[in-house]
Amino acid sequence: MNMIAKFAGLLLVVVVLLAAGCGGEPEVKLPPATPDNSTEARNQMIAALGKIRTSDAPYLRELVKRGRDLEKAGDEAMAAKNYTKALSSFTQACKCYQQAVDKQTEMEAKRDAAIAMKKQTEAALEAANSAFRTDARPESFVTAGKNAKEADVAMTSEDFAKALELFTRAVGGYKAAQAEADKLLRAEKTRVALAAKKDAETERMAANAVFKTDARPESFASAGTTEKEAEEALAKEDFDRAKELFVRAAERYRIAQADGNKLLRDELSRAAYAKKKEAEDERLTAQAAFKNDTRPESFVTAGNCFKEGEEALAKEEFARAKDLFTRAAASFKAAQTDIEKIYRLDAARAAWAKLLAEADAPMLERQAAAEFAKVKSQAESAAKDPGQAADQVTAATTALKDLIAKAKTKENLPKAAPVVMRLESALRTGQWLQAHGALGELEQLVPDDPRMADFRKKAEAVAWPNALTLDVGGTTIDFVLIRPGSFTMGEGKEAHQVTLTKPYFMSKCEVMQKQWLKVMGSNPSSRRYNRHVTDYDLLPLDNVSWVACQGFLAKLNEKLTGLKVVLPTEAQWEYACRAGSTGKYCFGNDVELLKDYAWFPLERSWRSHDTQQVGTKKPNAWGLHDMHGNVSEYCSDWYGPLPATAQEDPQGPASSSGRVLRGGSSRDYAHSLTTTFRREVMPVNVLENAGLRLVLVTDAIAAYHASLKPTEVPAAAVVTTAALPAALSETIPAAIAAAMTSTSSVAAATTAVASLTTPSMPPATTGPVSPDDWMKGIPPNALPAFVKAQADAKAGKGLLAMRSWRAFWGNRLRDPTRGHVELEFAELLLTDTSKEANAAAEAQKKEQNIREAGMIVRTIRTRNVTDMGLLNRLEETAKKLP
Repeated sequence: MNMIAKFAGLLLVVVVLLAAGCGGEPEVKLPPATPDNSTEARNQMIAALGKIRTSDAPYLRELVKRGRDLEKAGDEAMAAKNYTKALSSFTQACKCYQQAVDKQTEMEAKRDAAIAMKKQTEAALEAANSAFRTDARPESFVTAGKNAKEADVAMTSEDFAKALELFTRAVGGYKAAQAEADKLLRAEKTRVALAAKKDAETERMAANAVFKTDARPESFASAGTTEKEAEEALAKEDFDRAKELFVRAAERYRIAQADGNKLLRDELSRAAYAKKKEAEDERLTAQAAFKNDTRPESFVTAGNCFKEGEEALAKEEFARAKDLFTRAAASFKAAQTDIEKIYRLDAARAAWAKLLAEADAPMLERQAAAEFAKVKSQAESAAKDPGQAADQVTAATTALKDLIAKAKTKENLPKAAPVVMRLESALRTGQWLQAHGALGELEQLVPDDPRMADFRKKAEAVAWPNALTLDVGGTTIDFVLIRPGSFTMGEGKEAHQVTLTKPYFMSKCEVMQKQWLKVMGSNPSSRRYNRHVTDYDLLPLDNVSWVACQGFLAKLNEKLTGLKVVLPTEAQWEYACRAGSTGKYCFGNDVELLKDYAWFPLERSWRSHDTQQVGTKKPNAWGLHDMHGNVSEYCSDWYGPLPATAQEDPQGPASSSGRVLRGGSSRDYAHSLTTTFRREVMPVNVLENAGLRLVLVTDAIAAYHASLKPTEVPAAAVVTTAALPAALSETIPAAIAAAMTSTSSVAAATTAVASLTTPSMPPATTGPVSPDDWMKGIPPNALPAFVKAQADAKAGKGLLAMRSWRAFWGNRLRDPTRGHVELEFAELLLTDTSKEANAAAEAQKKEQNIREAGMIVRTIRTRNVTDMGLLNRLEETAKKLP
């Protein structure tokens, strides 16, 4: 207990001493000096000294030195047992040591603070350095560096307070420098982002310039989306992301531009090839227009442009190629016009020469010598330009026609007097047929007579009879008057209003076999007898082509004056067939009544139904028989879609591939016998169930219809014996070859040969028939196609020859016979010598010929061929196929 009290007292002394300072006098008295107190004071002093971690620090040296001195004095006093002095010395030494400990603690706190601030300075330096993109540093950075350097010196001299202050300044300086760097960096990022944006916009405009339509590839849409995202990032000042997105957008726009260039290139390529095709078509059209080796300068120019276009195409210069092919097409088209002028001039000169040759020169010299000489001078002094020259020669030809008419009128006035009396008599008595006949004679005798206009007017005023009978070379044809009117033509979507403004006569019945035989001298019908009829001559004509019908009409018209026999237009046929009916048939819609008006199959076995005598079924309301069934009837029109708008006196399309068949036949069922049912047939094709019905009109009406659309007959081909290939000419009897040699056209050859060919078909055989018997099987109406096939073969046009041959051939001979002739054409196809304009066209033609020849070989192989000669030829031909 005494020890505790003593220790407490000692502590009080120490506290008092500490409060008073190391060198000051105590304000309170020390406890009594005893050895124990002195020893305790010494121990306190030693404890305080132990807390000092170093005595080398400048701020501790004085205190530690003074404490050492007091400690030494205390030890000496203890040795001298001067406990009072010892207690005082130890107490003061303890105070010095305690002050040193406090100072040490204070300085260590400052040092730690300075060290921490130094770390902040180093971090701020690193952050500032990383913010800069160049070596340039602002003044704040330099000042901060100086402060940091001075702070390091102060740390070395253990002036921690100063070091702390300097490090704090350095941190502030570095942060200010970093702020300046961040500002510069932000400005730089903004600039870079905006530059990237501008680049993206430039690429977008470049891509847009490539596109020629509103269509855009997927890459363009993706670029647009990316650019939009970049704009949003830029608005949020996310410059790094904005830059990245703008760069990505620019790249995608470049891809889109490449895609657009590819599309444009493809489009230019397509356009160039389209123009090439157009130029090729124009070249082929131009070549088809040439009839000899003459070529205008425009054709040569076009060829050069076309060649340059192909070279540009090979170099993939599509825009230039397109331009060259466009120019080539225009030049080829100009060549067509130029050659047409040349040919028009040739035709005009030919027409002039023909008219001059046919003209009665002595009559012209007698009646109009001066005018005749003037017209000849006009024709001979042609202009330099072919077109102008053609017009000049044509005008001279027209003038000559007028001159001939005037001269003929002067010359024939005495001959015309009795015909005029006959005409006037017919006009007084109202005899329509005699009036128009006399009028026709006058047209031939005195075409320029000023009275002709009045005669025509009076003849047209004669009332048309309801019916008349025409006598043509020993046979008669009955006609019924069809008055003008309007009706709905066609059905469904093709139904439209039609008005016929002119009257016409239509034959009561279809043309009969006996009538054709009387006019043409032969009978091509396949049904020349019918066991169910008593007079087969009354059967309708069948087994003819549309072209053959034109020959029949031409023969008939040679026997008529003032009148014309033609095929009905499709509108005339349907109008007459309906006879006022609006139903499916001339009597209405009840199909059960059809058997009273038409010959047609009543059961499924249609082959058992053949043609029957005309006029044995009920007529329609206007007196026309067999408008439904028996044989289908040709119309004058080309086949085509019916117009949707109202029509007046329609003539059908200007051109097409086939002609119109109407009415159905004895082999057609009820649905094919309606008033509106139509078929298309090639003009040269011979149909077993096709015939014709006639329309009779005056010359004036025929001229009126001709002004609407002239009746078109396929162009005739020039035929000579030399035009026949040796392999085929052997099959032509001398009489037929001579007939062909003596004529200049297919139509004329047909007429000439008609009397030489027999109507009988060759007998059925199991092998080839003789050439003479084979030729007997050619009906006159099929001869034009046969002659064209021969001419095409001679010209080396294998494919055209094959097509003409098929049009002629049909199914006329038994298979073994037909096979020999077909193989002849297959071999011709494989050795086709005709040349095309370029290598590509030549290769295409060769491939087509090979394919056609292969089809012939395959077709023949499918037949039951027993002819060994044909089989051997077939195998040899097959070996030549690729």
